[in-house]
Amino acid sequence: MTGPQKGADVINVFDYLDSNSFTTLALAASPRYQNQIDWRLPAEYVINNFEQTVTAGGKTYQGFDIVAQPTSGPNGIAWEFTGQAVELMRFVDDLYSDNQFRDHRQLLHASDPAGAGGRPRSAMARAWSAARCREATPCLQ
Repeated sequence: MTGPQKGADVINVFDYLDSNSFTTLALAASPRYQNQIDWRLPAEYVINNFEQTVTAGGKTYQGFDIVAQPTSGPNGIAWEFTGQAVELMRFVDDLYSDNQFRDHRQLLHASDPAGAGGRPRSAMARAWSAARCREATPCLQ
């Protein structure tokens, strides 16, 4: 979806998860931008607009898609976008020394409790593990 032209550039106005997560992850911790906006708002927007629930093989999964509604085909979830959303929620909670998104992350974490050995096997659970893994040195799983 294109918007107005500015010089030789055409502004992309399509609403997608990346534009709401990457900007927060890149700017929110910077002293120059940290207090310019409430960085919880982009995270809330991601949850309210890109979270999806899908059913496949008789199981229901929760996660995130890059768009709220695809231009064709069924809606879906992907590890990449679910991981972005999890990292965004964790990052914003850490930024404000808050747990505003903690309950939401836990709800999604447990969305598929039928994993091997009773452990959650949802995309959200794997993404959450990956996001936390980056904090460990070395990361052994």
